[in-house]
Amino acid sequence: MNLTIRELKENEIEDLIRLRNNVYPRFRSHFKDMEKSVEWFKKFLEKDHIRIFGAYTEEENNLAGTMTLFDFDINFRGKIIKTGGIGGVGVDFEYKKRHICRDLIDFSLKYFMDKGIMSSVLHPFRTDFYKKMGYGLLSPYYRYKLKNSRMPKSKDAHKVRLLSEEDADRIERCFDNHFKTTHGEIGRKPGWGEKNLKNEDNAIFGYEKSGELEGYIICNIINAHPDNFLLHDLSSDELIYTTPESLRALLGLLRNQSDQFEHTIIHTQDDAFFYLFDNPVDDSHEIFPHANHQYVRGSTGLMFRVLDSKQFINNYNNNPDEVEDGLICSFFIEDPFIEANNDEIVLNIGKGNFCLSDKKPEMSVKVSVADFSSMLFGAVNLERLVTLGLAECNDSSRLKEISDRLAVSTPPAYHMKF
Repeated sequence: MNLTIRELKENEIEDLIRLRNNVYPRFRSHFKDMEKSVEWFKKFLEKDHIRIFGAYTEEENNLAGTMTLFDFDINFRGKIIKTGGIGGVGVDFEYKKRHICRDLIDFSLKYFMDKGIMSSVLHPFRTDFYKKMGYGLLSPYYRYKLKNSRMPKSKDAHKVRLLSEEDADRIERCFDNHFKTTHGEIGRKPGWGEKNLKNEDNAIFGYEKSGELEGYIICNIINAHPDNFLLHDLSSDELIYTTPESLRALLGLLRNQSDQFEHTIIHTQDDAFFYLFDNPVDDSHEIFPHANHQYVRGSTGLMFRVLDSKQFINNYNNNPDEVEDGLICSFFIEDPFIEANNDEIVLNIGKGNFCLSDKKPEMSVKVSVADFSSMLFGAVNLERLVTLGLAECNDSSRLKEISDRLAVSTPPAYHMKF
């Protein structure tokens, strides 16, 4: 159908709220009061890194769909680059199955490229839908539910304290230190710390050393049993630490809560997190063949997409002198969504670094843009893609070498909600 996609105007916020309440019924309770909701969105739109777009029918000028676009900083292999976030994508009831969502995504990718942003991230409502548009999966989330008594002991647990609004600057500095050293992390704008510390649903604990916060955990208290108001669990989806001792101290604090809380539920992307516990097994009593105990649940995480492969890599590293003892490899990238990116690129790949090259390739790889994006970000290595039949390589004798060179030491980790 014929659509006009443009930025939302202030006098159209009420239409946006009605559409969002239809698309995301969970938010209806948040936006029941129209006057307060309009004021909230007005403040939201004042942020210079956020834009809300609407898809309007050309005939009636009705709001048929919407999305929110973000301008983020992201840590990509130790370098801070720009990426475009996409959130709040939705189509109203009567306009479903008319390719409006696809048109919105198409618009957003062109919008980012026009701004010089050559990658994009999103939380998928359906991974298969976004894979068709070139997005690849990044690190999964792991959900641990552990008795607090199983947390490791720490002699420094008594140094952890409950944070208050006065700690806003310290918690933001702590996250910034984590952001600068964590591959995959997305940067935050000033003010997020105060907002979280003011939230009465949050209990935020921090470990401090020499006046600086070296780690913190954001917890929520949840009821552990519908028929027993005395049983509670702690739940956390943000555990940030910059030193091993800060991690142990925070976990030690959780251990000390075993008299009040049954379990702590921790969401993390650290695939080695279970090594911290003598017994990471959950309460499900599930046994996998043949005698293996269930300890974690998993879910999909962010999806990432390279928009213009050559320009993205050039933005990451345009200095061939930084790549030593490189291996020259061509990648035939299949991109069904962005025609100009359906192309061959040649990379000079060193040990942990790469750049574009004009030399003759020593080997070649054929891969979809979705899997290329996941591989480039270090969520999956090239050798696994080939083994799984998701990529083709013309020289199996060099496959492990190039795969190792492109790999990262830790998978991407991120905490941004959008």
